[in-house]
Amino acid sequence: KEFNVNNLVLYAGVSLVILSTFIFAICTWENMSGLFKISFLTFEALLFFIISFVFAKIKNNGLSKAFYMMAVLMIPVILYTIPVYNLLGEYLSYKGAGIFVYLAISNAICAGIYLMSYFLLKFKPFAYTSYIFIYACLVNIFLAFEKSVTFFLLASLVYILIVIIINFINRKQNYFRKSITFFTSILFSLLSVFMIGAIFIEF
Repeated sequence: KEFNVNNLVLYAGVSLVILSTFIFAICTWENMSGLFKISFLTFEALLFFIISFVFAKIKNNGLSKAFYMMAVLMIPVILYTIPVYNLLGEYLSYKGAGIFVYLAISNAICAGIYLMSYFLLKFKPFAYTSYIFIYACLVNIFLAFEKSVTFFLLASLVYILIVIIINFINRKQNYFRKSITFFTSILFSLLSVFMIGAIFIEF
């Protein structure tokens, strides 16, 4: 009975904390500076991680995973929002010349976090999302050198080569191997259509 009361108090406290932060954001978002908005989103992500840890300690794995997922989902939102407010300078803003470098680093961070999360939680969408971030990272690396279709296709080919290597290393993990092969097959099909369309446009 005491355990149930303690849990009820915990759930009520968590609900009030989350609700209060949301109300605060809704009421003050328009008046927040860019730095304060990013700080608030970062605080929310950290809050979700802490709540996830607390629920893991009391063996409530369902809520622990749910809050962990919400925290992880906020990471790319935070990273992609930073250039909007020029918090790292004009060079690394969406209008700056260094945006592709910033996006490559951001996508690499997200890919690592989502891949780690997949192995931690065995949640399949995390695996697919990590492949998208890896691909986006490679595309942005190549586009940082030159914004051209050739470099875009070259990045895609490098990605496919990396997939082949990952498949070889993880050949004993059936789901991981099948899912990354499936994602690459879709990518290869889209690239083929893109290349055929480019040829028709050229001629």
